[in-house]
Amino acid sequence: MPTEPTDIRLTLQPESRVELIDVAESVKEKEEHFFDNYRKSAYASHHTTAGFFEQSFARRLKHDPVALEKYVGSFKKLFPPDADYRHDQMELRDELSEAQKLVEPKNADSHLTYIGAGLENCVTYLNDRKAPVYFVDLDGTNGEMRRTRKTTVIGFNEESVVEQRTLTIPMGSHPIGSVNLWDPRVGVLQQLEEQIKELGLEKGRISLSLSPNLQLILL
Repeated sequence: MPTEPTDIRLTLQPESRVELIDVAESVKEKEEHFFDNYRKSAYASHHTTAGFFEQSFARRLKHDPVALEKYVGSFKKLFPPDADYRHDQMELRDELSEAQKLVEPKNADSHLTYIGAGLENCVTYLNDRKAPVYFVDLDGTNGEMRRTRKTTVIGFNEESVVEQRTLTIPMGSHPIGSVNLWDPRVGVLQQLEEQIKELGLEKGRISLSLSPNLQLILL
């Protein structure tokens, strides 16, 4: 078995707004013996409206795409499209340029379904070449346009924790608030990038979690 991890990058174009795509099949088409060479794979979505289910959940539904789609559909009913979501009111989106507002999809329902259904942007699976691994896209089309989606699969046999650290996140004075961890003013991303560079890592994953003594806070 290879000792070094291997990554495969896939470009996908869904045919419908909600679609399950078996990326394990796409991996085998690119590299036939990928799942024989590696015990585990990390699957990463590059999007916030498309992701993966944890392997344990997919197993409970027997990797059945019909059952998985019905499960997602229950959340689509909770969060219907074209409701009066503030996210979809482009005139209020100050973070977007005027040009971006013209093409930005109205997809608040997809974001909420993603969160409610428990999809993840990065998951680790024990490899089973007979089982599918579904990339679940909740916003695969924008009108008549098929969107281009990207996902990365990293095959590996072993992993180890190389660094742990505690980060302090400044919060506002209001009892209800949120902080964008990728905001340069917060500095989390910059700290992580510096640490990766110092450690000389080429492939790996970062896990962010809340301190166990924190309550009424979500990440």
